[in-house]
Amino acid sequence: MSLQRLADSHRLWVAAVVMVTVVVVGAAISSWALYQAATIQQQHMLQEMVQAQVRMMNSVARFDQIHHSDEDISPAALTLSQILDAHLESAELGQTGEYVLGRRQGDQILFMIPQRHSQGQIPDPIAVSSDQAEPMRRALKGMAGTVIGLDYRATEVLAAYAPIEHLGMGLVAKIDVAELRAPYIRVGLLGGALVLAITFVAFFWARHLTRPIIQKLDDHADQMEDLNQELLRSNTELEQFAYAVSHDLQEPLRMVSSYVQLLEKRYKGQLDEEADEFIGFALEGSTRMHDLIQGLLELSRINRRDMLVEQCDMNIILSIVEAD
Repeated sequence: MSLQRLADSHRLWVAAVVMVTVVVVGAAISSWALYQAATIQQQHMLQEMVQAQVRMMNSVARFDQIHHSDEDISPAALTLSQILDAHLESAELGQTGEYVLGRRQGDQILFMIPQRHSQGQIPDPIAVSSDQAEPMRRALKGMAGTVIGLDYRATEVLAAYAPIEHLGMGLVAKIDVAELRAPYIRVGLLGGALVLAITFVAFFWARHLTRPIIQKLDDHADQMEDLNQELLRSNTELEQFAYAVSHDLQEPLRMVSSYVQLLEKRYKGQLDEEADEFIGFALEGSTRMHDLIQGLLELSRINRRDMLVEQCDMNIILSIVEAD
């Protein structure tokens, strides 16, 4: 295989790699954009769920404060017992989502209801200064909103949080970020693999279809190269031939011209007019022959020196040609 063919093959592979890279990057960007949109949608849903639960809990707490008559139990404890009895349903939050109810006691955060990630048990308390339970720490500070942070397990979650003012507690609805990302990662990987496979199949199929054409073009290129080499060799031989002929013709022409000039010098006016005319024709012919030989010699030397490109008036050249 020639160096040119190797270079062409290399360019084809580079083009294929660039195309695959562009497609894969495009698929990754699309998956990331879809994930971001889904994250925003999930944030709104979690926020609405938390706000609805907080409104319900505040309403129950207010009702218990107003209508409470049992002196053995406080209104807040009664409300909390009702919440525990109802136990916040987390099925609508996916496989990893759950509600978390907590309150602050001293320098610790106490969790109030069992959690699915603690085998149905109430999680251990966490220090307020810890990096964990960030959504709950915000809720217990009286803040409401959404955040991506660490939960009580030190797992990254997307969470909505809000304070329950009448109970002095905080409520968090959360779902693991890994669960949110998983479908988009799978779709991205599957889509990327599919696009990659289609791209390579299309590349090899196109290469298979175009191989005969490329082979013919390569054959024609080789033929043109051979013809160019043959033409170069022929031009070199012609140049050498013209140079040799021009030199070889100079001497006999010089001799003919010299003797004709000698005849003219010695016998001009001594012969009849026709003889003088014939001598003139011979001198004129030798001069023209000398010019032709000189032109042939210049032509043989044309490839031995740099070409000088200048602007010229074609009307002058045309007038010279017409005059000759």
